[in-house]
Amino acid sequence: MTATPADRVDRVTRASDRRPRALSALSALAILLLAGLALRFTIAYILFPGSGFESDLNSFSSWARTLADFGPGGFYANAGFADYPPGYLYVLWAVGLLGDLFAPL
Repeated sequence: MTATPADRVDRVTRASDRRPRALSALSALAILLLAGLALRFTIAYILFPGSGFESDLNSFSSWARTLADFGPGGFYANAGFADYPPGYLYVLWAVGLLGDLFAPL
């Protein structure tokens, strides 16, 4: 049994109708994500600047400097309070080394 030319046209039309829907959904998702990001920046930097997790950021900065000075092997002995596992500390170690590298600038 063979399909009539009208059936073939319908199949092609239905397949091409899917692309605009996918683009529309992707565009809507991109707009939603950008709107959420804009809202986040508005709250963080306009409505409530300076508020947030200041103690966390101070701890991370101190830990990065301690790691740059003593390395991972000497971190827990010299850091004082540190309640993070070693995985994230490798990231902070790299940040501390970069901080030492760019400090003279």
